[in-house]
Amino acid sequence: MFARFLKPTTACAHCGQRWDAHQADDFPSYIVILLLGHILVPLMIEVNSALDIPLGWQAAIWPSLALLLAVAMIQPVKGAVIAFQWSRRMHGFG
Repeated sequence: MFARFLKPTTACAHCGQRWDAHQADDFPSYIVILLLGHILVPLMIEVNSALDIPLGWQAAIWPSLALLLAVAMIQPVKGAVIAFQWSRRMHGFG
């Protein structure tokens, strides 16, 4: 579905469905931020209550983990948003 990391192909090679009509905009980013908050905040609370990690290590661990998870989640989430728009014939998929 994607030609580059976040840019969809113009059309499917097998069926010819055009993918450049979508309007996902910032919605995938909002979903990723919401999911990251729900994943990382409880994890941070549990790790801090179970372990005594120095603040300097935490300043390196949590932003790195957030960045890694965000990069891992943005493409599948954007694909899901485009697929949802396609399934509902929204935003140019009429």
